[in-house]
Amino acid sequence: MSTRGIVKIARCDTQRVLTGCASIWRSRSTAFDTIRTSRISTRGAKTKTTIKIKDLPQGSLAPLPALEDDTASAKSYPPVLQQHLNNVHKFKDCIVLTRVGDFYEMYFDQVEQYAPLVNLKKAKRATQLGDVPMAGFQHTQLERYLKMFVQDLGKQVAISEQVPLSESERAVRGGAMLFDRKVTRIVTAGTLIDETFVDSSENNYLLGIHIDGLLPRSPNDNPCLLWWHE
Repeated sequence: MSTRGIVKIARCDTQRVLTGCASIWRSRSTAFDTIRTSRISTRGAKTKTTIKIKDLPQGSLAPLPALEDDTASAKSYPPVLQQHLNNVHKFKDCIVLTRVGDFYEMYFDQVEQYAPLVNLKKAKRATQLGDVPMAGFQHTQLERYLKMFVQDLGKQVAISEQVPLSESERAVRGGAMLFDRKVTRIVTAGTLIDETFVDSSENNYLLGIHIDGLLPRSPNDNPCLLWWHE
C-alpha cells in the first residue's frame, strides 16, 4: 500500500474517533443540563444582587426590637403600688390601707371587693402594667372607716404608714423615694381599745389559748390553758 493510502486511512480513523468523542460529550452534556435544569426548577430561579462598597450603610447598626417577654419584664408598678401589693400578699387576711400623703388608699382587687361596701368611690391609676383600681379617704376619716371595716363587716385591717427614709437609705434606693411604707398596726375586733367609736359600756372579751408542746394528732388528750380578759 502506498504512503498516500495509509495517510487517508489514518485520517478516516481519526475523524471517527473525534466524531465518537463529540457524540459522547454531547450526550453527557445534555444529561448534565437536564439534571441541572431539574434542580433549578425545584429551587426556583437564581438571582444575583450586586452592591458597591460605598453604598453600604455606615456607622453602627440599629438595635434589634425588644422581645415581647423582655419588654414585659422591664415594666413594673410604681414603688407605692408595689409596696402595697407586697403587704397584701404578706397580710392575706387583712384589708390593707396605705398612707399616701394625706390619704389612706386601697389598690387592686380589694378595691373591687370592699370599696362599694363602705361607699368609697372607685378610680383607676395608670401604670406601665395597665390601669390599677384604687380608692381612698382622708387620713382624718380613719376611725370612721375602721368602724365600718372592723365592727360592721368583721374584717381585719392592716395599716401601712409612710416612714421617712434617711439620706443613706435614699442613696441606696436611687434617691427618688422619700418614704418607705410599713405595716405598723393590725386592727381587729379584739384590739379596738382607744378608738372613739368603741362603746365603753359594752364588754369586749379576749380569749387566749396556750397548748403545751406540739399539737398531737389527738388533741383531746393534750391539756391546754384558757384565759379571758375583759
